[in-house]
Amino acid sequence: MTYAIDSLNSNEPAKLIIDEDAENPLNGTMVGFSSDGATYDLRIKPDISAPGFSILGAVTDSPTAYDYFSGTSMSSPNIAGAVALAISEHIDDEEWRDSLYSRLMSSADIL
Repeated sequence: MTYAIDSLNSNEPAKLIIDEDAENPLNGTMVGFSSDGATYDLRIKPDISAPGFSILGAVTDSPTAYDYFSGTSMSSPNIAGAVALAISEHIDDEEWRDSLYSRLMSSADIL
């Protein structure tokens, strides 16, 4: 999926264009600045990851400004949001919430 900003006229708000058919050559790979592999005690990390490279986000320059950012500040909200939605759907089911970590690990794609 590809996202682009169309702002032909600077007096009008920018439009977000989404191309769902575009292919991402980096899809399913971990970005080079991320660490993966064994820790000092031989555990494999990270447990889970999310897209965090070249993510389109709002900037504070103007209400219609966007830019591309990379890093954990872009990937962490993906996981946090997904977990928050899952918890909100099962707020009264303590057994389900207690198994959330296992559910996340068993439903993720292995890179």
